[in-house]
Amino acid sequence: MKKIVKASILNRSSRNHWYIKYKVAIENGKIEYKEESTKVLKTEETLAYMTNTYLPAWIIDKEDKFNKNLTHSTTLEYYALEFLDECTRHIDYDNIKDRTKRIITEFGSEDIINIKKRHIKKWLNNLMNIRTGEELSKTYRNKFKRIFNGIFTLAVEDEVLNINYIPDIKIYGKKSDDNEVAPFSIEEVNILLEASKDLKYGELLHPYLGLTFNLGLSPHEAIALQIYDKQWDEIHQKNVLHIQRGITKNKLGKTKNDYRERSIVIREEVQVYLDYLIEEANKKNTIWLFSNKDGSRLHDIENIRGTKQYFNTKKGLYEHHDSKWYKLLKDCNIPYRHIKNCRHTFTMTALDKKTYTHPELASTLGHSNMQMIINHYGKGIRNKALAVDDKVNMYKVSDGGTFGGTMQKVV
Repeated sequence: MKKIVKASILNRSSRNHWYIKYKVAIENGKIEYKEESTKVLKTEETLAYMTNTYLPAWIIDKEDKFNKNLTHSTTLEYYALEFLDECTRHIDYDNIKDRTKRIITEFGSEDIINIKKRHIKKWLNNLMNIRTGEELSKTYRNKFKRIFNGIFTLAVEDEVLNINYIPDIKIYGKKSDDNEVAPFSIEEVNILLEASKDLKYGELLHPYLGLTFNLGLSPHEAIALQIYDKQWDEIHQKNVLHIQRGITKNKLGKTKNDYRERSIVIREEVQVYLDYLIEEANKKNTIWLFSNKDGSRLHDIENIRGTKQYFNTKKGLYEHHDSKWYKLLKDCNIPYRHIKNCRHTFTMTALDKKTYTHPELASTLGHSNMQMIINHYGKGIRNKALAVDDKVNMYKVSDGGTFGGTMQKVV
């Protein structure tokens, strides 16, 4: 319960309105000092009126606003569960739920008013992987920070908190290997496409690579494709593929955002992979391009890739277990990198070969603007200056001469 213990009308000489300066007592004995404008002009009301008439009514109204929503608990757990309710349709809900439960385990019983910024900062920057004991990456820790931010935002909206300090928390940690842009060379792409035809890597890895290397799909988008997503566009007279859903951790939902829901052109060299997948889907009597042997949809990219690499603390090394993707790379003598780099490879190759204009590429990838390409793939343009053709004459004119001819003295 909040209560105003002292309030007075403040005459700020530099302002045109009357102000109120007041102290608020909270249940735990903490005192908050506040100040706000009444929006009442000094020329309209006197100090006596503001003190004797306006202020008492304002105090009653303010305390009602403070406490009208406090019939419920103000523990972090309450707001965490409220936050989860708002995330139920999120494609990554299961992971959000697991992370939120971990936060509740640590902070759930505490009143959200009493939780110190320093405590949350320390906890976030010391998070470890529960299964492997390995240090979490900065990217992964930020996922927990975003949940805290959502929880504290709800408390601010409830007027239980005055400010949300979560955005100000600095997160540290190692760089995530998953988000590293490490595209394959054209030679490596051809080696992987040829080698992946071997069924020891599964029936789906080869067509998956064929699509993602050529269309820049994300793993969760590719495995959610259905046979009817391929259509003929009458206006543009082209085959197109509609990207409109995703699958992550057995959660079927929409794409990550509105921009990721898009239609992309199916180039002729990609058609062979789609034809194969559609033929296999018809044999299984399923709508899913990528499916299990019984035609049921896949649960996650893990069904194609195999178990993701993890750090074995007992052995002190990374292990991959049944990863078909890892075995393929190892057999091809290609350094391991995350399967997301198939999408990165498409992007960097398209940029190098100028297969797509920048707007076409941004739209194909599902980016909201071209700046996202620059931000995400900027590291890939390092040392490109050395690839410039030194025989190119930029300023050659139509008659065969150049601007760089012999200099003549002007008379």
